[in-house]
Amino acid sequence: MTARAERCVVCVGMVALVLAGFAPAHAVTYAYEPIGHLGGGEETTMIEHMRNGVIVGLSETAEGLRMPFTWSLEEGMAALEVPEGTTWGRARGINGHGDVVGQCTVSGATVGVLWRGGGGTPEILPFGGAVAIDDAGRILWTNAGSSEAYLWNGSTNTNIGSLGGGSTTPTAMNGAGVVVGMSDSDPDPDWKEMRAFRYDGAMHQIDVGIGTWSMAWNISENGLICGSVDARPDPDTIYMPGWLWDDGEVALIDPNDLGGNQLLASGGVNSSGVVVGSLYAPGGQKGFIWDEENGLQAFEGFTEIEYLPEGSPYEYILWDYRVTDALFIGDDGRISAYLQPYGWLPGVGWITPPPDPAYMMTPTGEPIPEPNGLVVLGAGLFAFRKRRQ
Repeated sequence: MTARAERCVVCVGMVALVLAGFAPAHAVTYAYEPIGHLGGGEETTMIEHMRNGVIVGLSETAEGLRMPFTWSLEEGMAALEVPEGTTWGRARGINGHGDVVGQCTVSGATVGVLWRGGGGTPEILPFGGAVAIDDAGRILWTNAGSSEAYLWNGSTNTNIGSLGGGSTTPTAMNGAGVVVGMSDSDPDPDWKEMRAFRYDGAMHQIDVGIGTWSMAWNISENGLICGSVDARPDPDTIYMPGWLWDDGEVALIDPNDLGGNQLLASGGVNSSGVVVGSLYAPGGQKGFIWDEENGLQAFEGFTEIEYLPEGSPYEYILWDYRVTDALFIGDDGRISAYLQPYGWLPGVGWITPPPDPAYMMTPTGEPIPEPNGLVVLGAGLFAFRKRRQ
């Protein structure tokens, strides 16, 4: 892989409905901003959560250690201070005040950590696995290997319970403190029937109307919930649609609309009911965006030309960046995502560098421009811009 530290900051991409014979219901242009890394390479950055345009997660340092970070368009990538003796850490959740929670391995033990205001001296929490923090400062946590989840208000722990089977896996909590995830609904200890749940002081099963196992992946600030459900018609056929829950009403997201059979709404949902995530289809993994008005659409990503230094055996590499996983979407429409770059070297063919660098995708609010050139790569039409080292 060639050095690409000077990758363009803003590239033009679009969303297009990938259905033969149909034009997209609408097209949105995005500026793509690379998240970067802590010194160990862009492919080591993992996004755990996003709130108000601030991304938290973990990234590898130049010393080979995975450590927690925060990132914003204004401040860029910043390593969070960790307790002395930390050998591994990650930031997992952030609230509307910028408080961040996560976990670190210190002297072989996992401890929960709180960074007030998103930085400064970390506070070690009296439990191991902080998952999320709400706007009142309550922290959702669960220990590795545990089948229970708790809310901590600073002095008291509350077990959020289960749907009857004893096992609960939380995935997200919004600023109001509503928790979602999946929980065992079958009291038989030898059998698990995992169902999506919503917890607002009491446990509620989310009935999506079809399938068996279901999972709630995320919740918006106004209480909309997205998830997926195993609805296979027989043991040999995979079919996993997504869904959006809105105050008891459920809209299904059919992966067949894009030729897939498995759709994971593993990213997020915003307060307008726009869902993002990953679609698994025979042609590979792709990021998607969905709303009830425009339906299911795939992100097309962007391309750019990298001109190589003089003396190189080749003049340029054409890079094709494909959105593989849209993770979170804010109320302002910004999306955190992973993109897979593929390089086309004239006379050689496709070259594949390390996978999935992390990006922030910001809607530009502009119509799709007339590019200087167009190139057909795979099934999509991409705008490209030239770049020299």
